[in-house]
Amino acid sequence: MLELIKKNWLIALFIVLVCASTSSIYMLNQGDYSRSILPFSTLFHLNMHAENYVSHFTMRDHFLSPLRFSYISSHNYVLYIYAFVTSFFSNEFSIAIYSIIMKALMLVSLYILLLSLSGKFETTYRKQIIFIIASIPLLASSNMALLSSLYQEQLLLIFLPVLIATIIYDTKASIYSCFFFTAAIATLKSQFFYMPFIMMVFFIIYSRQYLKLKLSLMLLALAFGVIAILYTHGTTNLNSYHSTYYGAYLSGELSGNKTQVDVNKPCIGVDAWGNKFDTNKGMVSTNIQDKCFVDSKNAKFSDAIKYYASHPVDFLVLPFTESIQPFFGENYFHMDFSYKLIVNQNNIYGKITEIKDTILDKVRFPALVVILLSSLVIRRNKLSGALFIISALGVSQFYISFLGEGYRDLNKHLSGMNICFDLVLYVGFIKFAYVIAALVNDRRQSGSMGREA
Repeated sequence: MLELIKKNWLIALFIVLVCASTSSIYMLNQGDYSRSILPFSTLFHLNMHAENYVSHFTMRDHFLSPLRFSYISSHNYVLYIYAFVTSFFSNEFSIAIYSIIMKALMLVSLYILLLSLSGKFETTYRKQIIFIIASIPLLASSNMALLSSLYQEQLLLIFLPVLIATIIYDTKASIYSCFFFTAAIATLKSQFFYMPFIMMVFFIIYSRQYLKLKLSLMLLALAFGVIAILYTHGTTNLNSYHSTYYGAYLSGELSGNKTQVDVNKPCIGVDAWGNKFDTNKGMVSTNIQDKCFVDSKNAKFSDAIKYYASHPVDFLVLPFTESIQPFFGENYFHMDFSYKLIVNQNNIYGKITEIKDTILDKVRFPALVVILLSSLVIRRNKLSGALFIISALGVSQFYISFLGEGYRDLNKHLSGMNICFDLVLYVGFIKFAYVIAALVNDRRQSGSMGREA
């Protein structure tokens, strides 16, 4: 271990500096933590507002069974195991300490990806410097805040880089590792359940060795993702209502389409708690409360799918419509455009988020589409395959997120898409740096040969 740290002292120092300097950045909880901490804590509605932020909470004296989770998620089981281990030392769960581990793991996973892409799994000062520069976009306050939360999406920042690293090699060990991380992502949150399908397409197009084994494992991972959705309860009815009345029907109304006769028209654009969609503010409060949700509780995901099937072009061009534009960006908000979720952004990490949003706000989605199409046209190496996986997940995340809950909390739901775009930048910079380094080496060798002649 000491020898490993000596060889990577620059990386170790970088990780320490990042963790120390981002300790004050965090993301507000909007009531979602309950689905992740119920079996080991009774404090369900933790830090709902900045002024009431709690960085640690008391755990149960006796943990409930992990089977008590209402939301089946690999994130919840990782959190449960972490809480169980720490319970031997303290009855307090510290989000601050947990976030240090998450940030360190993200940076380590990114470094593993760099070493895999370099062709030789060995460290050098050049690789360490390239890593530090390439990782800057991923150090944005949006990602640091996510890692300082208990939101399920945070583990995508750790799992996805390692998953991409596993596809570089075609060994049995890497195939089983790929299965593990694919299954972990598929069960991370319902919006990622289809990740094994993307991997199946990747294997068929880019990596056909041991194809039967790979496809069999991906089908198993897909089954895990579907089972996680089927056995998750407590959010299904809410999501179905939002998918239809705050998504499909609302997008149709904003596009000028006529809604079907059996739709509860006054409830279009009203969420389950009576907040009404507003194109200028994001949402405005009403006194409707849950009336619309109760009156329209028979709304189903299939209703939204039927609507999109009858308006396929409208669905495809949704990312480019005016009503969607405010939901792009990484300075995450909850419903109301002014209700920002990230706290303490007056620092260099907040500046990274600000710069990225200024330059890339309207570029992320179309750029991911271009990269996805390019990776399908240029299929010469594993790099194209890596970009295919990342961009396919990124592009599909918009449509899956919108299908899941429509406009409601769409900005934060697009964090998966934003993470994919950051990884595209990371992989792209690494390859660019190695191309430049190779050209410089060739020129030096040409120059030395010329002098010898």
